[in-house]
Amino acid sequence: MKYESSQIEFDNIDYSKILQKDSRYDSHIYDIIGVFFEFLFREMNLKTITAERLLAEFRDFLIVNYGVMSPVVLSDFGVNTSKDIGNIIRNLKEHEMLPKIEILCEEEFDREFHLVEELKRLYYD
Repeated sequence: MKYESSQIEFDNIDYSKILQKDSRYDSHIYDIIGVFFEFLFREMNLKTITAERLLAEFRDFLIVNYGVMSPVVLSDFGVNTSKDIGNIIRNLKEHEMLPKIEILCEEEFDREFHLVEELKRLYYD
């Protein structure tokens, strides 16, 4: 089961401590990642996931929830590559703002997989 757009409700979570330390990303991407992790934890009942699978699931989550706007949403919020996703997840974990899901092979985030370009190819090529 995938989250439908109507199911996404952004909480008024205060990301100011994260943003003071790392201002590269817009606060809204933290909301999106948080909702995505809730989906992994509650709907898919995952306790562990590899970084590679997490990125694939996140891509699918974006497609279902944002469709053709997926690459624009990511770009507008400062995200382009898998490394950006890894940075955001590390920031959320450091501030204990994610459900307890163990991410295996976290070094896979650093491969520089260009998520925005893949989504653009999917929709615009």
